[in-house]
Amino acid sequence: MWHWADRFGRLPTGIKIFSVISLALLPLGLIALFASIAATRTADLQRSANLRVALTEGTRKLSAELAADVTAMRNAADATAVETPTAEVCARFSGIFAAHAQRISQYAVFGITNVPVCATPGFAPPRPTPLDPDSRPVAVVSGDVLNVVVPASRGGAFVVVRYPAATLARFSQPSIITGPYATTLATERASLPLHKMAGGSLVGSETVSSPVGLLGLALSISAAAVPFGTTGALLTFLPLLMWASAALIGFVVVDRLLIRPLHSLRLAVASHAPGTKFQVPAMRTPAREIRELGDAFAKFG
Repeated sequence: MWHWADRFGRLPTGIKIFSVISLALLPLGLIALFASIAATRTADLQRSANLRVALTEGTRKLSAELAADVTAMRNAADATAVETPTAEVCARFSGIFAAHAQRISQYAVFGITNVPVCATPGFAPPRPTPLDPDSRPVAVVSGDVLNVVVPASRGGAFVVVRYPAATLARFSQPSIITGPYATTLATERASLPLHKMAGGSLVGSETVSSPVGLLGLALSISAAAVPFGTTGALLTFLPLLMWASAALIGFVVVDRLLIRPLHSLRLAVASHAPGTKFQVPAMRTPAREIRELGDAFAKFG
């Protein structure tokens, strides 16, 4: 203990002052650093929470839109299973799907044959095979579209509706998300990109997923993370920079304004010859006490 005290006592005064100032300001610098890191962490948690809220909004909107369409498709399939489709029946189906025109642009109604009995012009998908023993609706990704197949309650008839990715992206678009993001709709076997982030892939992104609630679909949203660049590093380590700057400025001020003038005065006193007039060295210091000390030496020297 005394060994270190003696070594510290032999250090130059400027080094002592710098060490004391540094140690005195270090706790404040560390507190500010931890506060900056905590603020950054809080911002990341808030961004994650906003992303999950956006996902909840997107899945709710998409589920509501698809549920209404599936109900209309089931009614059309059940009607086809119990009666022979005619021009009048197809006209009735067209009226049903017209109410969902913003979502359903292409549909085909199948009876017992492989040829659609009612369909939008130019849309002729193959007759689906029973995909589910319980006659539940099934979603199948095919290229950049999603085909939804709804069988009749008792089988024998099917309705096929095709959803382009752009249409599904409009359904599920969240209103609260900001910045670059991407959305993907996935089935058990494949995935369909709905909204792609401009500029390429999401590097260092965060992804959250949630079931849509029907058709075995799941929606995921990926948002680009804020890169930790020069600005982030500066804000994080600014407290330590302020601590180092304060200690350095304190050392420079004391060294230039106090220690160096005293050192010059000591050299002048040490080199003064008795019996001669003492010459006060030029000292650029605002410290009045040091100048008065030099004047006292000149008066009695």
